[in-house]
Amino acid sequence: MRAKRRNVCQVCRSRKLACDGKQPACSQCILRRIPCSGYRQEFVFVSQASSDIENQAELKDKSKKVSGYQKKALNNSNDDHARLTRSSQPASLNGMGTQLEARRCYELDDDIQFIVQHYAPVNSNVPAESNTFHNQICGAWVEVLPLLSTTRRNKQFLLSAVKTLATALRHHNLGNELCQHQILKIYCDSLGHMGKALTEARGAFHIEHSTAIMCLAVTDVMIPTWESSWMTHVNGVGDIAESLGPEPFSSGILHALFIGFRPLLLISSILNRRKTFLAREEWTTTPFRGQPVSMMQLLLNKASELPALLERYYDMGDLAEASNFVAVKRLWKDFQNILRSLREWELMLHSQAPSPLFWSRPNPGNSLPSDVNVLWFPNIMTANSLTYYWAFEIVAREHLSILGRAITTTMGNGQQASLQTLSESTGEKPVAALAEMICDSMSYLMQPEMGLYGPGSAFFTLTTAIRVFQSEQDHYSFQLSRYQPIVDRLVSIGIHFPRI
Repeated sequence: MRAKRRNVCQVCRSRKLACDGKQPACSQCILRRIPCSGYRQEFVFVSQASSDIENQAELKDKSKKVSGYQKKALNNSNDDHARLTRSSQPASLNGMGTQLEARRCYELDDDIQFIVQHYAPVNSNVPAESNTFHNQICGAWVEVLPLLSTTRRNKQFLLSAVKTLATALRHHNLGNELCQHQILKIYCDSLGHMGKALTEARGAFHIEHSTAIMCLAVTDVMIPTWESSWMTHVNGVGDIAESLGPEPFSSGILHALFIGFRPLLLISSILNRRKTFLAREEWTTTPFRGQPVSMMQLLLNKASELPALLERYYDMGDLAEASNFVAVKRLWKDFQNILRSLREWELMLHSQAPSPLFWSRPNPGNSLPSDVNVLWFPNIMTANSLTYYWAFEIVAREHLSILGRAITTTMGNGQQASLQTLSESTGEKPVAALAEMICDSMSYLMQPEMGLYGPGSAFFTLTTAIRVFQSEQDHYSFQLSRYQPIVDRLVSIGIHFPRI
């Protein structure tokens, strides 16, 4: 039998965060530099054979999915990566001297504190879901790290994954002298530890597995040297989540993890053009039962239908074939419906906002010429939400346009007129204008105090916008020239967005 802590401090309870129960103040409050209200110690005893974390569950019937992720993660690196993984000799915490173990624990705490500080730069007493200064694209899940660090120090795969993310962030934020080859070795070591841990788990789910995978996924998002490998990591977490069902993600550590991997999993599904379980009604409601729901999460509810439409589009074949006409027209209507749904989200956002959601101002000069006006936002939550809304609309509008042309080819110019009338009735801005708005938002996200979490959160939106201009380079040569400094600035701070 082992003791399990029942109560949490009142601050963590009000924020619906898991609390590690440290005295005189818990790790959550210490890392956010806020007063800890304290708590009484109460314990209940649970069988050692039961879950060591409240929401742990067995995935015996899903073990093939987990092992599939393990195989993909290891094969995702090239031959050099594999060679480095095989040659590495992971050190075990078991049997180490007291001083060395203490040093490892100190290093882990230091790594975790560095990660948390760079994803949640503004202290707040509210949960990440409603904290307007919290980056939900990459950062909401990191609040579980301090909690796991107090009880899971002997999990080598977790220690290695945390070290990988912290090392990569330090390399770019602090300009330390680690070369790319050294970071690559640390990353490959983590892949080796992760693969071994999943093999030993034999399909049993542990929260630290998902946390370690998220560390590796965000490392690849921020430093995408290994193209699309972040998708492998995120899809691995997605397989585990789908196996568990939505109920365990409605509270505690698993809820924080869900907020973190949900945007990445949706983006992966959009890029892979495959429908996602996140579109099911139970996944848009159950995880948020009794929880505050941010503007970003409401947007993701709307956008979760987009991957299924993309899958239908790319599986359809020749759109001009007469036999596909009915399916093309039905898909065109479905794209119109999701576009209307996204617009409803925007109207709701503007109607509830007490002040403007964004405005134009002279550029501070960190990415574009100082004589260029840029878009500014009240907080990063709003910036992330609106730029992702514009990107989702671009994706929907591009495919809507192609489908409309296919219908016109089959039915003639009369049908084209009716399509244009329906489209114009929604008050659309040109796709290029949306792309410009995304690019003009980068100055806000690239402020020095944003570190890597600001520009890193734009890895999908910015590439979507640039792709619009690259699709017609002669027509958009001015825009490509104007926004090239953004790309140059990103490269200068070590961020290279993957091709999509």
